[in-house]
Amino acid sequence: MAIDWDECAFEYDRCRQRITELLTDDDTAVVIPTCPEWTVADACAHLAGIPASLLAGDVPGADAQSWVDADIARRAGRTVISLLDEWADVTPAFQQMMAAGG
Repeated sequence: MAIDWDECAFEYDRCRQRITELLTDDDTAVVIPTCPEWTVADACAHLAGIPASLLAGDVPGADAQSWVDADIARRAGRTVISLLDEWADVTPAFQQMMAAGG
């Protein structure tokens, strides 16, 4: 079965919208129980960082964890809302990339 990249791009944005509706800056320092080493801000940095990095041509190498860690470190100290805004800003271009076949 072939991947429907248009559908993936659509659902990706729906997921981003739902997460955005749930969070506020009050959640910035909340620790995620299932990822106790990450705060909500760290998770949002990860979510914003993946598309931003990929769109910039920065793809993970063999050590994907260091790539993820670098995305989070570059966004350290930012609020949840600023991270969600960044994610929203890069989403249209990322959706185009996805719709073009990933």
